[in-house]
Formats: sequence, C-alpha cells, structure tokens
Amino acid sequence: MPPATLSYGETFWKEKLGDEYKKKSLTERIHLIFSLTMFLGLSLAEYLSFVFSSDIPSVKQQAGMFMGTSTTPWPPETVYNLWHDRFSRARTRLHTWVQACALEIAEEESNKLISETAFKIKIKDLTVASVKEILQPKIISDKLQQLAPFMWSLLHHFASLPNRYHRYNRAKESSSSGSEDESASSDWDDDPNEDTQTPQEKP
Repeated sequence: MPPATLSYGETFWKEKLGDEYKKKSLTERIHLIFSLTMFLGLSLAEYLSFVFSSDIPSVKQQAGMFMGTSTTPWPPETVYNLWHDRFSRARTRLHTWVQACALEIAEEESNKLISETAFKIKIKDLTVASVKEILQPKIISDKLQQLAPFMWSLLHHFASLPNRYHRYNRAKESSSSGSEDESASSDWDDDPNEDTQTPQEKP
C-alpha cells in the first residue's frame, strides 16, 4: 500500500539544506529542484505522472492548486501555450490530442441538443404558430449558444474567417465609398485556387 506521506519530509530537508535555501530567489530554488531531478536520473514524465496520480494528501493538494480554475492565468493553459509556442515539432501531436478532447465536447453538446425539449414537436400540439415559434432564428441561435457553446464558437470562427466572398464584399464596399482596395482586388484576380466567377456571376 502506498505511503500516506512523502518519504522525505521537512525535517529531512532542514538537516540537509537548512532554512537558507528557502530565502533564495525563485529562479535559484527552481534550479535546485531541477538539478536534483537530473542528479537522481528522474524524467519529467515520471515526476509529473507521480504528481497527478498520487493519493498522498500533500501531493494531491499541490496538484489541485495547479489545476484550480480560480487562478488567472490558469496554470495548465500557461503550460500548454509554452508547449505549443516553443516546441513546434510537437504541435501535430498536441493538435491531435486537442482534437480528441474537441470530439468529446462535440458529442456531449450533440446529446444535449438531441434531448432538448424545446426542439421537440408533439403531433397533437402541432400548429402553424408553434412551428413558427420554434423556427425563429433568435430562439434557435440562443439555444445553440446555451447548449452547444463549443460548437457554436467553432462554427462562428470558421464562418468569420476572411474568405473569397468576404474579400469581394470588402472590395465592393471600398469601391462604393470612393476608395479602391487593391490588395483585395489582387487576391481576387491572382489566387490560383479560386475560380474566376464572382459570387454574383455564379448561377
């Protein structure tokens, strides 16, 4: 059975290091801890796995503080951003990991939408007025934002990205206001991945 306390407590470290090391700067204390892990041949994977899987109260408390949602910025978010920004070769693996979480969230939100009573119509209560009430765009959008905030934000971001149609509208607005948007026009004419028809010319 695993120990309920750490094998090396405060008394041990007072005898080995004394209190003077507690007074050192944060950087020096971090260097001390990291150099100790290197000296002992302990990998970060082993250390972190222990921290987040241990049932020792003092360790669980530290892990809980790290995962606490009241802290700003949130520590796990800070660590993830460091991984993403500083280790470009690992981004594909990170994105694969995030996609798995995104699929889980999408499934949860989909189940909420399917079971939402506001979207269910009983034949016996079916009227033109009831159908119009359910199909009101604001009611639908409000429910989607409430029950599926992740999918809503994802679709909103996707729809708001600067695509060919948006560039065309911006160029048109600039032209009508008396100024020409040369960059938009250039994108329109020179993009080899786009056809030559404007949205108005398409059937």
